[in-house]
Amino acid sequence: MDVMRAVKERQQGNYPVSEQLLRTFVAADPYDPLAHFELAMTLGIQGRHREAAAEYREALRGRLSKNVEERAIIAYSSTLRALGEHLRAYRLLADAVARMPGNAGIRSLLGLVQCKLGMYRESVQTLTDVIVSTSDSDDVQRLSATLRHYADDM
Repeated sequence: MDVMRAVKERQQGNYPVSEQLLRTFVAADPYDPLAHFELAMTLGIQGRHREAAAEYREALRGRLSKNVEERAIIAYSSTLRALGEHLRAYRLLADAVARMPGNAGIRSLLGLVQCKLGMYRESVQTLTDVIVSTSDSDDVQRLSATLRHYADDM
């Protein structure tokens, strides 16, 4: 079974075909995390967030490549946001940051969710850390200690 065929169908806007193929793959191998991930993506693009969330959870229980795992975490956190489940998104992203501290994108999302939850100081600290640690700007690097001090003093 070729999951990539289902992905192509989704990319072409053939969501029902993509979904049917992916449901067939999941039925044939309920432990295939990639099939669950791609099914979640297909459901999510159709606005079926509750169903997509369940599939993201299944996908993340399995062994995914680093790239697909990162995509799944980002997409799942976005789905949780769409469902208004910001605390669950926070927990997902905080766990991901603990496991992948070098991922600036996931750290940035964590900072935004922290803000949404009213964790303003933590949000500013997280986002400042991302800016300072990823910026190639000489101006930012010259101010890095000051920026971190301001963030810690919030």
